[in-house]
Amino acid sequence: MLGLVISLLIIALVVIINDIRIMNNNLTRFCLRSSANGLIYNQ
Repeated sequence: MLGLVISLLIIALVVIINDIRIMNNNLTRFCLRSSANGLIYNQ
């Protein structure tokens, strides 16, 4: 029983970490794109 709970917690942690990593990649891509657009518009 305890092993099942621990494995479920580990799976939940891995899923949450993967979601955060994907969100960070999307945020950095969006920030880079918006800053590049700002540089293009400023010139």
